[in-house]
Amino acid sequence: MSEYLFILVLYRCTLEQSKAWQGLSVLLEKGEIGRDNIFIRDNTERNIYLAEAYNNGLIEAQKRGLKMVVLLDQDTVLTTSYFEKLCSLKEDDSVWAPTLVAHSGEQLSPYYYSGTWGPWWSKHKTPDNNDLPMVFNSCLVLPLSVCRLIGGFNRNYPMDYLDFDTCRRLVKAGVELKSLGVTLEHNLSMADKSNYVSKERYILFLSAEKQYAADLGWRAQIAYRLRLALRAIKWTIIRHQYWQETWKSMFV
Repeated sequence: MSEYLFILVLYRCTLEQSKAWQGLSVLLEKGEIGRDNIFIRDNTERNIYLAEAYNNGLIEAQKRGLKMVVLLDQDTVLTTSYFEKLCSLKEDDSVWAPTLVAHSGEQLSPYYYSGTWGPWWSKHKTPDNNDLPMVFNSCLVLPLSVCRLIGGFNRNYPMDYLDFDTCRRLVKAGVELKSLGVTLEHNLSMADKSNYVSKERYILFLSAEKQYAADLGWRAQIAYRLRLALRAIKWTIIRHQYWQETWKSMFV
């Protein structure tokens, strides 16, 4: 795996606490990768979010003469079978992704959604006509040449919806998204409200949703506003902590 750069982004998590690092450290101990194969960005003190951190990683991959990058979330559990798949990949212009599941076993990624109406109403595991794929950033394997082809990671999506945008731009560029054929456990940060979702984070999420709807087109914007209205009504009834922010977003 000497041609890979593993890009690990941390936030309010020490290196030792990171499940992804625990997997990488095993490879280090075995000598299967070296320190030059790892790039760590700790966003705790100065949060540059994901897009900027990943782009910094691409610069490092270029400097170090590496050909492939692997994006890692701090809370994804890396397994021996995942690393074995990486070792077996042939160099081409494809992008590879594992299946990610929650601790409950629910499949989180990949899935498909309408490229016309957006991801706010219907998500499914097999594509229909005009569907777009969505795979999470975590454990995504990309050739550096493909990253250059799509212009790196889009700073208009500093964190939320970056994975949607990246997949959409890969499809537009004619890059094939392939399954690694391995399943990993992943912690979805937006689902862990007690630890992750501050008011500032939710407002950032709302901005990303709105931006992505605009990028997809007017039909997706209509679908998104309907979904947002339903969320606002539901959260008002149950007095969700961010019900007011949701209503405000309707009229901005």
